[in-house]
Amino acid sequence: MKKLPFALLALAAIAASALAQPSAPAPAAVPAPVAVTPPAKVDASAAIIKKDATGSSAAFEKRHEGFLARLKEGPIDLLFVGDSITDGWRNATREHIWKKYYGDYQPANFGIGGDQTQHVIWRLENGELEGIHPKVTVVMIGTNNAGGHTGEEIAAANRKIVDLIRTKTARKSSCSPFSPAARARTPKATSRRTTSPTRPSA
Repeated sequence: MKKLPFALLALAAIAASALAQPSAPAPAAVPAPVAVTPPAKVDASAAIIKKDATGSSAAFEKRHEGFLARLKEGPIDLLFVGDSITDGWRNATREHIWKKYYGDYQPANFGIGGDQTQHVIWRLENGELEGIHPKVTVVMIGTNNAGGHTGEEIAAANRKIVDLIRTKTARKSSCSPFSPAARARTPKATSRRTTSPTRPSA
């Protein structure tokens, strides 16, 4: 029996080893990109309760309840409504300014940091103006809307806030001075005709 050359045997061994190895797995399929739908735009003029990053409105509602309690403490002649710029008057470093310039006017601070126009509208529509008739109301709101709303949308929301304040805090008179009943009680002006004396003829 003739012996096979060494090189031929080595080549056969390599081929057998290659055939014995498992084939490489097929590459994993690349998942198709998932379309992300952007969240619907919030209406700056709607009444929307504010929620934190966890979806809770507890902190916001607690502040709101504190304002409702203030309504029961006594009259409010000077009302501040707004966001952190208004809320900041509670800071200890500004408290003396608040007392010096506003303390004599029965003031109330209804500012909440981070509020947008829709949050203030929710608060005003849920009792924060009930039973009060401030002589002056200072509104500072809309800064936090700038990232998601146009100037026109913010202005429209502010007009709604002003209208809410005017409507809900107006003093209701039982009898308008221009009503028929008031006119009936108003004495009519009487006219007197004055005649000049007759001049004697020359």
